[in-house]
Amino acid sequence: MRGDHILYIIVKKRTKLMKNFNLLLICLILFSSLSCKKVEINNEAKLLGITLQNGIGVIDTTNRTIILKIPENVDLTSIVPHFQISQNATIYPPSEVATNFTNPVVYTITSEDKSKQFVFTVTAFHPIARFTVYDCSSWSPSQNRIPQTGATIKIYTEIENVGTAKTFDVLVSDQNAQADLYGKKGISYFISVTKDNKSNIKDGYVLDGRYDTVEEVAGSPIFANAVVGGFKFKDVNGDGRVWPDDKYNYDYIYMSTNYYQNIRQIDLYVAGSSK
Repeated sequence: MRGDHILYIIVKKRTKLMKNFNLLLICLILFSSLSCKKVEINNEAKLLGITLQNGIGVIDTTNRTIILKIPENVDLTSIVPHFQISQNATIYPPSEVATNFTNPVVYTITSEDKSKQFVFTVTAFHPIARFTVYDCSSWSPSQNRIPQTGATIKIYTEIENVGTAKTFDVLVSDQNAQADLYGKKGISYFISVTKDNKSNIKDGYVLDGRYDTVEEVAGSPIFANAVVGGFKFKDVNGDGRVWPDDKYNYDYIYMSTNYYQNIRQIDLYVAGSSK
């Protein structure tokens, strides 16, 4: 009996050792499998977003630009932008660093695997103009224009870009029918305005509201069809009369560097469908 008892103990210990060995073997296999698993490196170089402590950033991925709209009392020489980019990608100049934006700054995002880059330009502006959009489709002595919320104002800096995707900015009038233009003085801006089926162009001319009084008609640029209650059009080329040479598919403003008021107030008008 004693020999059988000893044999039983030996067999039991061997069985326990085998179990421990098998468990160790399984752990080694799992560890080896995990160690050999391929580590994937991100190959994306994307700009996902931007946040600012003061102001907002408007991203145009098509034109690879960002406009920073900075309040007029905030210095452009020390803006701290925070860029959201692809995982493990890098950006230069670095994000979250005080940067001087008095001139445009070019940034480059590089993917983790260094195979791709996304280059974009960031420009900061203070507000220079405030647009108020009115609908002048109908007229009466008591109501000659209606404020328009949700009107789309497209801003261009090059004539040849008007009507294309190469906008400088796209604004939407707020609950007060207003929208602010952030930009640079000393250059020209070309503008189109739409709301539903209404436009700032009527019969090829740029709308400037309606004639409200006989005195307005008498003091207006020479226009054969000027009557009280009739459409008023802009003398775009400044020759003192409204005629076919003033037919454009855009409005036009020039912000002189000698204009010292903080924000210029500009009324825009829409009516009917553009032609």
